[in-house]
Amino acid sequence: MRSRRRLRWLSIAGLVLGVVGSSVVAAAPAVAMPIPGLTRVDNTLPGLNAAVAVTAKCPIDYLVYGLGGEVTGGNGQVALVSMLPNAALTSVTVIAAPVVPAVAPWNVTAYAICGRPTAGLHVELSPAPGAGVDVEVCNASVLWGSGARQGGHPAASLREMAPNAAAAPPVWTRASVNGPPGGVASAAICGLNLGQFSIVAPAAIGSTATCPGMSRVHSTGGLIISNDPAVVFEGIVPNLALTQVRVTARDTGGPRPTVAYAVCA
Repeated sequence: MRSRRRLRWLSIAGLVLGVVGSSVVAAAPAVAMPIPGLTRVDNTLPGLNAAVAVTAKCPIDYLVYGLGGEVTGGNGQVALVSMLPNAALTSVTVIAAPVVPAVAPWNVTAYAICGRPTAGLHVELSPAPGAGVDVEVCNASVLWGSGARQGGHPAASLREMAPNAAAAPPVWTRASVNGPPGGVASAAICGLNLGQFSIVAPAAIGSTATCPGMSRVHSTGGLIISNDPAVVFEGIVPNLALTQVRVTARDTGGPRPTVAYAVCA
């Protein structure tokens, strides 16, 4: 039996999102990118034998629409535990933490999907973390991006961060954890409906979701196909061209199945 490992960083309060289902939900074909100047910004820091936070900042006069994070190295012993925008939507901070006392060398990267401001863009942060699942809803607006943070039981791990895949445009995001229930919370980046939304989730379990046509990624999400808290997210990554989202998870035995989600416009 695999022994349960404990996160060494215990005071993780936060945001976690989740998505249900694995299908492609299409909206009207994209004819023009509704977010001007959409670009990906990243920043990387080396890991330590403790939690590490890294921040990616949008260029001046740009705001955050979506985000991602990635751990490289660590041999499946480092987990992504938080991926959140700041309240002003000018940056994204990603936190990763070892799940055992000593790990192989590793790095953590924060990704911010940035664009020119559009009307009504703001972030909704969960006021009270959920025990094992948390949902954040955009009121009178639509979901542009998602964030999540595990913050509770040290033996739990993030299982899900994603927008709802049942409708386009999406209006809520959900997060959940594997293991003992703890304080998991979600963040929703909300704004006006500018049209041309589509939500892509592979029809079968897969680690990559690709936007259709000329549309581009503005929000990411991922789901681990396991109830084992030893399986941790290593990456929820928008590619540089913002055409795909790649999701990876693993434990010390190697990679584990995931579902990737991309909200495209």
